[in-house]
Amino acid sequence: ALAGSLRGLGKYIELRSARMPQNDLARQVGVPPWKLKELARLSRDWGPKGVSLAIRAVARADEQVKGAAADPGFALEQMLLIVDKARQSERQR
Repeated sequence: ALAGSLRGLGKYIELRSARMPQNDLARQVGVPPWKLKELARLSRDWGPKGVSLAIRAVARADEQVKGAAADPGFALEQMLLIVDKARQSERQR
């Protein structure tokens, strides 16, 4: 769910400046139209690089939790720290 939300946020950030009707934007992003308001709010704290870093961290944690790590809890903790740092680095700009 987290990876999907981050991918949707990344698509929204990429397409938000395109001049298109809200329904078309929602379709391109892959979310219902009512979700665009939430993505607009979230996008203020994120940039493309931060979203990309967060998506990679979630994918890495998913792989580790599913068997590649000795301590899945640690993998999740690391992922949360990376995602938070990625968001914070974009907010400071």
